[in-house]
Amino acid sequence: MPQFLQTALYDYTIQTVGKDYLEEKFGITKPPLYFISSAKHYSWPKGCGGLCGNSYNGSTDHGACDPLANIIALRERYQRKYGLSFVIHADAAWGGYFRSMLIPPPVGKLSMGRLENHEDDHDTLVPMLALNLHTRKHLDYLKYCDSITIDPQKSGYIPYPGGGLCYRDQRMKSLVTWLAPEIFRPGEESISMYGVEGSWTSSKRLRIILGQANFTCSKIYCHWATMSADDDNFIVVPLCMLPIEKLHPPNPDKVREQKRKIRELIVTKPNIDIINNQDSLELIRQVGPDLTINVFACNFKINDQMNEDVEEANYLNLRLFEKFSFTTKEQNNKEKSFIITSTILEQEDYGSCLTNFKKRLGLKGNQDLRVLVNVVMNPWPTEHNFITKLTNDFKETLKDMVLIMTIRNTISPDHDFLIPHPEKAHIFTNMRSLCKYMELRKQNPAKVQILYNQDKIMIDQIVKKGASFNAFIATGFDPYEALKSPPIPLISNIRVTTIKLLKKRHLRSSFHDENYPIDRVPFYIYADNIQLTLSSGDFTNERREKGVIAHIIDFHEIVMQPFPETKLLGRSIKLPSKEEGSLFVDSYFINKDPTAEIDIQNCEIINRPTKSKEFYKDKFVVNSDKNWYEISSLEQNFEIL
Repeated sequence: MPQFLQTALYDYTIQTVGKDYLEEKFGITKPPLYFISSAKHYSWPKGCGGLCGNSYNGSTDHGACDPLANIIALRERYQRKYGLSFVIHADAAWGGYFRSMLIPPPVGKLSMGRLENHEDDHDTLVPMLALNLHTRKHLDYLKYCDSITIDPQKSGYIPYPGGGLCYRDQRMKSLVTWLAPEIFRPGEESISMYGVEGSWTSSKRLRIILGQANFTCSKIYCHWATMSADDDNFIVVPLCMLPIEKLHPPNPDKVREQKRKIRELIVTKPNIDIINNQDSLELIRQVGPDLTINVFACNFKINDQMNEDVEEANYLNLRLFEKFSFTTKEQNNKEKSFIITSTILEQEDYGSCLTNFKKRLGLKGNQDLRVLVNVVMNPWPTEHNFITKLTNDFKETLKDMVLIMTIRNTISPDHDFLIPHPEKAHIFTNMRSLCKYMELRKQNPAKVQILYNQDKIMIDQIVKKGASFNAFIATGFDPYEALKSPPIPLISNIRVTTIKLLKKRHLRSSFHDENYPIDRVPFYIYADNIQLTLSSGDFTNERREKGVIAHIIDFHEIVMQPFPETKLLGRSIKLPSKEEGSLFVDSYFINKDPTAEIDIQNCEIINRPTKSKEFYKDKFVVNSDKNWYEISSLEQNFEIL
């Protein structure tokens, strides 16, 4: 719903209307273009009114650093060649403090802040890890920017909200100030009002902490990258690729070998052994994100086959996020060994980058992907093998979740079918069967009758033309109760014959439409007791068996979705009366899909390359107190043996 409203109101917002007015007033036919990272913070679209070049130095989603040096070089080229220039602002809210790691330490011995008598305790050592060359280069170019954003409560580790803007031209400093009554005294002016740190954190001490946090982040990354083996029924994949994976195409054997080295040289070693081994130290410098944020995702296998459904992987990662985060006020920190966050990578924004990430996860499809985010806000978890304890806890939880996903995605030989109009005598082959069933209906008039297969049989075998199977009838329809105990047969030994399949649509997400219908709500017509008044066309059994779709016009399903759970629906869908709205009935045989793109005007299909007899239209006539649901159907004959 929020995304729909944002899209629907875009042409009418003050940002759009104001821009269009200015362009029209000054005759601008070629408006300026904005180039912003796909990993942008949500504040960037809001700030596009201040026309400038933008650099993203340390994204809060992925810990990635944009190529600021290239942006500076672009400005210099425009200055030399065209005499043009532009303002460059660096969003260093997360990554700005890491610039302190590039400042040479003062002359003399610098205390590492170790406790007395612990100098020889190797388990408590947390070494510093230098930034990789890419990050060092572009953070160093912050000095050429015109303004910089930095947030002390992020990588500055300040335990209260704060923010800062640093301007090259000091005359701009009065535009934005940050004042907090907990910090500043009324009437006093402090450089902290305009400075980067807000409360003036010492960059010397912070350099040490961030170096240790960077080491911790890389070591946690190594755990994520090597957590799953080939014989596991799950896979954990970081967004940042291993060095060997960046080869095109990557060699699977070499990837396994590099993972083995990471386990051997980093994951299983204490910190002191890592910094004393040149191979280990060189390897840990090459891996991990630009800064201190790890992004990763999980997937699962069933019978050694990797799940390819993006939505099922999203569900798994959502369950893991719920397990390792605070989602309700009743939860407390004693239940959480560590905290992870989550975000959605949208296919439209991330393009080929996300496509490649899905490929590494074994996924197929263009759906958005939910990922997990591990932020290092403490530089000391590597002490006493603590990271191994945390990641083992995650691994055991992941194994439990995979069992749930296996049950969820395993095709069962147990099936149930709704009996839509049991009073119709033609579904029973003899009067004895009908009388016995009608007696059951009298005893349970308010309950729904369900047909269950009695023998173990797969659904593909049931829906074959001419197939038959043994079944029983039970009442009630509660899938949650069915998981706890099997249904109780009220009529057994039923033989289902003469099966005719009307419609079959797969529920896997790869078969879903990308968007809900914008201008209508489609429904399958699958039973023969639907009452419709049609001014054109005959609603015959032959046409019905080909498949018919009823479309309610001027009802926007994209606005109503997602619907709540079925048991909570109530009267949330109010269909129009015959004086309101309108309906046309389309041919499933021709159209194939209820959400196919078609041009509708005045309840008619425009420019349709078929005969007019293949679809019908008229006013909607139905009891407005009823709700409709989309259901596929099987036609069957029942016989009680």
